[in-house]
Amino acid sequence: MNNCFDLALNYLTYRSRTIKEVKDYLKRKKFRQDVIDETLDKLIEYNYLNDRDFVKLAYESNKVGKQLSKKRLEYDLKNKGINREDLKLLESLYSDKEEREHCYYHFQILTKKTEGFPYNKRIQKIMHGLNSKGFGYNLYSSFLNEIDKDTQIDMEAFINQFEKTLRRFQNRGYSDYDLKNRVIKSLMGKGYDYSIISDYYNENY
Repeated sequence: MNNCFDLALNYLTYRSRTIKEVKDYLKRKKFRQDVIDETLDKLIEYNYLNDRDFVKLAYESNKVGKQLSKKRLEYDLKNKGINREDLKLLESLYSDKEEREHCYYHFQILTKKTEGFPYNKRIQKIMHGLNSKGFGYNLYSSFLNEIDKDTQIDMEAFINQFEKTLRRFQNRGYSDYDLKNRVIKSLMGKGYDYSIISDYYNENY
């Protein structure tokens, strides 16, 4: 029992853990279930383990760190073993105003990262990035209006992509009309406008 308890305490020195995380760790160390249960009870009694406190800490850390959505934060905490009752604590901590601020923070980062991308591809990447962090379309849809549809694309990046695409289809044996159509279709799928692709192709090939 003492060895199990000491090992658990050492595991907790690196960062805060949930009850499930410590339980899974001790299982991997091959301790008997009754010893694990007794150790967990002792850790909870001494307040070394407290899932509600873990939720509060995760919220505060997220607020100044990753700034994920409430939905994504709930998902991550659930995977760490936080039960439904303790997850409800986020409802009182995480305000709608804060959710919007976090979403806009990531929107600004993604907007900067996608400068020079064709409009459609840029919107696609921004939406994918926000969705991956748990923000819903209804929350960020109004932000997308800030993206200028007439933004000039990065021609150097376009030309590199064009040449790469052209070589790929040439290596597959395509030529003439079939080659042009496949290059145009592929680059349009990446968000580039038909007229830009077609004009560049006609001017250079």
